[in-house]
Amino acid sequence: MHRIFSWLLTVTLFLSTYFTVSAQVQDENTDFQPGKIVGYLSYLPDGYDLNSNDYPLLIFLHGLGERSGGSTPKLYLLKRTGLPEVIEKGTKPPMIVISPQVMYTWNGRGDDINSLLEFLKTKYRIDSNKVYLTGISDGGKGINSMMALYPNKITACVPVSTWPSGDVDVLKFVPYWGFMGSSDSNGGMQTFLKSLRDAGGIGIYTEYPGGHSESVWNPVYDGSKGDDIYSWLLQ
Repeated sequence: MHRIFSWLLTVTLFLSTYFTVSAQVQDENTDFQPGKIVGYLSYLPDGYDLNSNDYPLLIFLHGLGERSGGSTPKLYLLKRTGLPEVIEKGTKPPMIVISPQVMYTWNGRGDDINSLLEFLKTKYRIDSNKVYLTGISDGGKGINSMMALYPNKITACVPVSTWPSGDVDVLKFVPYWGFMGSSDSNGGMQTFLKSLRDAGGIGIYTEYPGGHSESVWNPVYDGSKGDDIYSWLLQ
């Protein structure tokens, strides 16, 4: 009897470990492909399926290294860096996180991002008053494109290792918190955020040691350097 119990316990522990490790933290989706967007990763916060509440939404736009390079989705590339990577490693943002993949560049893809946003509102329980944008490198061009067309749909932006731009007289109503590496080309980021502040808006600048790499942007998303963008977004 003791041997049977020990065997059952071993099997139970093995299956529990296997399914925990194998569980998808972020689902891969290709059910909506507006314009040059070929698919997206989706992350739902703990408890989402246990209630009927609306949730904040954070859209993460990747850099050039994670683009699909054509019409065939390569969503696995998104998990190699940035917000999708830190989620895979255990970071749990208190919001829905959607990470779309574009074919080539986010530049000029504001209408595509907006179409995805409107679709997501029909698929998930999203609080339309808490929709946020973040992106690294080329992803910042997507932020610029979206904000040039639909600034009233976005509550706050977190551009990382990129170069934000736009009409500050319009964007001053949207808080920005920008992050750059100390050895990156950070002049454009600082200039834009200062212009935003001068116009009466919120433009926070934070600099981490490093260049144009995940050693700068991953800590933004996992909070390992002490900054909590999620609490800031939700305030």
